[in-house]
Amino acid sequence: MNFTIRSGQRAVIAVAAVSVVSLAAAQAPTRSPDPRLGRTVAAAQLAGTIGDYLGALSEDTEVRHRADEPFDQRGLVALNIDASLRRLHQGLARTYELSWKAERPDWDQDDDAPEYRLYQSEVNAATRQRALQAEVQRGRQSVMARWDYIARLASLPPEQLRAIADAGEPKAQSLLSPRSGEIMRLATNLPADALSELWRSGSVKVPVAGMSPQLQQFVRGAVLGTGRVLPDPDIFTREGVFHLNAQGRLDRPTVIASIVYGRDAMSSNILYHEAPTFGEREPPADRRQGLVASRVPRDRRFRQKVTLMIEERNPKADPRLRPGNAKPLAVLLQDLGGQVDVPILADCEHKPGDLRWKAQQEWLAESIEDKPLAEALDLLCADFQYEWRFVDGFLTLRPRLWFATPEQRSYKLPRLILRAP
Repeated sequence: MNFTIRSGQRAVIAVAAVSVVSLAAAQAPTRSPDPRLGRTVAAAQLAGTIGDYLGALSEDTEVRHRADEPFDQRGLVALNIDASLRRLHQGLARTYELSWKAERPDWDQDDDAPEYRLYQSEVNAATRQRALQAEVQRGRQSVMARWDYIARLASLPPEQLRAIADAGEPKAQSLLSPRSGEIMRLATNLPADALSELWRSGSVKVPVAGMSPQLQQFVRGAVLGTGRVLPDPDIFTREGVFHLNAQGRLDRPTVIASIVYGRDAMSSNILYHEAPTFGEREPPADRRQGLVASRVPRDRRFRQKVTLMIEERNPKADPRLRPGNAKPLAVLLQDLGGQVDVPILADCEHKPGDLRWKAQQEWLAESIEDKPLAEALDLLCADFQYEWRFVDGFLTLRPRLWFATPEQRSYKLPRLILRAP
């Protein structure tokens, strides 16, 4: 990271290698003016944590900074920064929904210069909780609405399903498949008490032996419908168990169904086309459908044309699988920052040496070529599930689920959605 600190006619330049992590948004320090906050700092940061960033900032500005746990471990990308410490404080706080507090360290009673602590205030916590509760409600409503939609699809005759599949609905095509279609019909026709248990606890297990003849026929169709021959053709009836488990992100909850019998098993995503077991995810291109354009800032830089190119890809590759050479968000932001001189603060991790982390990242659906900056940001954020704002001269980006913990953002669906009224 490169820092430039200017005060009057004097300038000091220092270089420090830093990492940075993600935070949430809020207010700037509110104490009496500290003249040191007028110093201008230029800093570029591509990878690391907030804690590392503030540590380097403290060393090079001689103004002590720190962040409370766990926010000190959030990722941060900072590009094209050339602002006073005061404005940088404001930008960081807004990006991560946090606040600053000026306080004197207990260990240094002779130093009157305050230390600046980035922390979550009661207001920040309440804002974060309200956003989480609203997302939980949306998640509950979406999973129930999607379930009803799939149940209606599953009841349609094949000729209607073919017409809907031809119109672009992948789940209609799934219902025409002997395996996934029968699993979906089995799930949506379970008794009410089994479905109530699913929505109450997030999972349910139903022995095949205790099912009605109609439901057992769905099981038979799923297991044998592809022409498979079993040495023991009745094993799935005697020993089989049908599992339903709620999974998915807060903003895309789903239900995974499995038929387990003997040493064999088969599974299917009931609500969506991707199969998370095999690393499949919602194609980024799907998130661009119905995209509502953001309000364009008056700043002329947001009308400047930019280009973000994807790497060469196999045109026959499954769009639900992340290309191995796809660029992480931080690299794309670096490309963007090289084309438009706008200060960027992003709640974003970058771990190029961590292959497991890299495989979990989203990816750009297709190249963004010669688009105004505002339009390019809309497309980029749709693909990576981010949101952007331009406030007080900073372009800030953060995950759409910025208010959720890393665990709540993970693929295992938190039970809090199912407990929502």
